[in-house]
Amino acid sequence: MEPTLIIYHNLNLMTEGRSSELLANPTLGYLPSNIRNGWAGIPSYRPPLQARLMMFLFRRTLLLSERTTGTMQRGGVPLMLGTDTFGFPFCVPGKSAHDELHLLVESGLTPYQALQTATVNPARFLGKENEFGSITVGKRADLVLVDANPLQDLNRLEHPVGVMVRGRWLTAETLAQMLTQLSQPSQ
Repeated sequence: MEPTLIIYHNLNLMTEGRSSELLANPTLGYLPSNIRNGWAGIPSYRPPLQARLMMFLFRRTLLLSERTTGTMQRGGVPLMLGTDTFGFPFCVPGKSAHDELHLLVESGLTPYQALQTATVNPARFLGKENEFGSITVGKRADLVLVDANPLQDLNRLEHPVGVMVRGRWLTAETLAQMLTQLSQPSQ
């Protein structure tokens, strides 16, 4: 199961009139301007009567989804990290995965279980656990290297020492350069 809690979280903020918090996310600067501009226009349309009902429904949906996610984890249901990036407003590629990990922990998963939703569990679901999902000789070399234990602080994942992608090592400096290029308008 893929809870996609970030969608309910973002909907909750939007219907509470707190879209400015989502618009303040600095990672929006890495998106194409047409997407940023489109998302910026969303908060301006909220019919007053419908807004109250939506606030109630989305708040309850988020709480129910978090409770259900924790219950499913305790019941042994395999969970996978998902964010519907670009499929829903304010789900920024990369950042929304980090946000989803935190929401999974808030739902009752341990940091270890939350990390499994992005690694081991998808590999098992796809029947590819011999190819990826863990760090083992002979598997695909894709990983994030951090300088502290992410099981003690998931925020460490947002500040990698480097990333191995398809066997190619990208240092923190290289990643920063790539982000700088993304944030600059196309010529």
